[in-house]
Amino acid sequence: MVRRLLLGIMALFLLGGSAHAQVFLSGPCFDVEARLDDTGVPVNGKIAYSGTGTVLSNPNVPLEIEWDGARWIMKMFGNTYYEETNDTTIPNNTVIGSWSALPGAPCAMASVTIRGPGTLPVELVYFTGHTRENTIALNWQTSSETNNYGFEIEKSLDGEQWDQIGFIQGGGTTTEVLNYSFIDELPEVGPNYYRLRQVDYTGEFEYSETVNVRYAEEIKDLSIFPNPTKGQITISGNDLVNAELSIFDNFGRLVRTQTSDQERIQMDVSDLVDGAYMIQIKRGKNIKTEKFVKLD
Repeated sequence: MVRRLLLGIMALFLLGGSAHAQVFLSGPCFDVEARLDDTGVPVNGKIAYSGTGTVLSNPNVPLEIEWDGARWIMKMFGNTYYEETNDTTIPNNTVIGSWSALPGAPCAMASVTIRGPGTLPVELVYFTGHTRENTIALNWQTSSETNNYGFEIEKSLDGEQWDQIGFIQGGGTTTEVLNYSFIDELPEVGPNYYRLRQVDYTGEFEYSETVNVRYAEEIKDLSIFPNPTKGQITISGNDLVNAELSIFDNFGRLVRTQTSDQERIQMDVSDLVDGAYMIQIKRGKNIKTEKFVKLD
């Protein structure tokens, strides 16, 4: 028995080149927006799309949209989801009442919306992120906007669980190039994932691609004591866990190396000859160097 399935998907059709080259899918089934590209090989005389997406926490799920000769269909997990039988050049751009699927299909009873073709609500030129002192700066540019309420900035530490950390007002409807920026004042050490959730005045939305910025906090408040020392030195500072410590003599030769596993590290240097030494603390791209003196 065929079940009726209401599947939550928004498809945005990009007008690029001589054909509608891309389709973007989002909704309850999709953890993040999925992109499908024109296969370049028509199916039953109409454009066909294929790609992959993360569906119900399953990554790299093959996705297809094509015309089967009587209706537009979408495939995932080996199942087929049917659009209403509307003989259009590309998939219908109206709200679809329902889809049907084989028994056992995922996303049962989720809503479905397909929007496109036409002018995209926002033409995003780029979306980038980079570290700036103790923050992460996000920048993006649009070449045109239609009915754009604004951008919700979302952040994740694992690329799966997302939280909104800010909002930037959009430009409404404009054909001017607009530049936007946002500063994350509280980046986490390690990877920080960001995406934009562009929201229309109608409440419809689309996601940008994900940007990954790796943040390594500056090594600060570093101290070495006692200095001078006769046998043992203690190194302390902020977030020294997993830092690499290297000691060089006055000629630049490496004489000792150690990896820290805590905020305060002790090193036995009693076997070193008297003289001046440099200790280098490296964590990621951050490097801090301090001098100490060994005496008998």
